[in-house]
Amino acid sequence: MTRVSALLAAAAITAAPVHAQTSNAANRAGVFLRYLNAPAAGDDLREPPHLTLSFGGRRLNAVMDTGSTGVVVSASAIPGFDQLPKNGPAKLTYTSSGRIMQGVWVTVPVTISGANGASVTTRPMTVLAVTSVDCTETARNCTPRDDPRHVAMIGMGFGRRNRSGPQSDSATDKNPFLNLSGPRASAVHRGYLVTRDGVEIGVPAAGPPAGFATVHLTRNAETGDWAGAPACIAIADRAPACGTVLPDTGLTPMFLALPPDQVEGRTLPAGNDHTLPAGQAGIRRAIDRWRTR
Repeated sequence: MTRVSALLAAAAITAAPVHAQTSNAANRAGVFLRYLNAPAAGDDLREPPHLTLSFGGRRLNAVMDTGSTGVVVSASAIPGFDQLPKNGPAKLTYTSSGRIMQGVWVTVPVTISGANGASVTTRPMTVLAVTSVDCTETARNCTPRDDPRHVAMIGMGFGRRNRSGPQSDSATDKNPFLNLSGPRASAVHRGYLVTRDGVEIGVPAAGPPAGFATVHLTRNAETGDWAGAPACIAIADRAPACGTVLPDTGLTPMFLALPPDQVEGRTLPAGNDHTLPAGQAGIRRAIDRWRTR
């Protein structure tokens, strides 16, 4: 993962160097949840961050995922699942792995806790209770199964909804960090600060902490949700390509869609050749190899 912090709020995304993280409790506006697998001081977070997810007495180690929206959990992990009212069939596809989570929508309050003992609880919200896992035809990491027992994802990304795509139901009402209950829910602005060692739920009314630069987001005309943050990237000495960026804590590798003029419309090779070697020279050789195939 890159050495950046990001402020993911209802209206903006901001970024700052690690040294600008609000690690001092006196500067906090909301509730800070330290990752269960937070790195030691000075180290990088090199795997998806985990928090504790619970429904009543059952506690699960769950991935905090900025690349999806919605709490997705094994139906067997929800106490009294068989007696809960069901709100229709549910499905969410994780395109990076090819896993298709299928089940039903249920409405329950969710509690999320950190390694520091702090926690937040949502109002009763819609949760995807998974009863089976299927795989896409091009799945990268997937095994079909019925009645899965170890699914636990806290999807708190924004701008992930699309009308007919893999996250068609991923609206803000399914983001647990934007649907808190209790007095703290009205004490701070809806939003969250994602850092290397934890996530802070709630942002200051005055705006992001010093050292952050804000980026205005556009509205997705189709869904009414915010679109992804704009970004440009240049590989080696090629001209920058511009689009949107998705900070995805659910993954450790980076996925990059190369613009057509960098591969001249040719099909990229299969297998490990999809991975760019480290360093500018290696990246340039990889691109040159693709261009000549």
